[in-house]
Amino acid sequence: MNIPLFGKTYYLPTDVISAWVFTIIIGIILAVFVLKKKKLPVIWDYMRTTNHRKIGIMYILFGFIFFFESWYGRAVHSYTARRSE
Repeated sequence: MNIPLFGKTYYLPTDVISAWVFTIIIGIILAVFVLKKKKLPVIWDYMRTTNHRKIGIMYILFGFIFFFESWYGRAVHSYTARRSE
């Protein structure tokens, strides 16, 4: 996708733009959820902990998050590759 910006045209792959949009949307949804449920103290506690159980929970959680993100990126990439043929 060609994006004109300040008199120059920049090329950005559509899968990169899709990943940016997806990340922004999920970030907004999570921020609204955290603020509505008043979970900031829980998140702050998990960020500052040395408890091995909480660290293990975070490790598993982030493993699932990055697994889902890689699956999404692969799906978008294969979709755009098929469309360009």
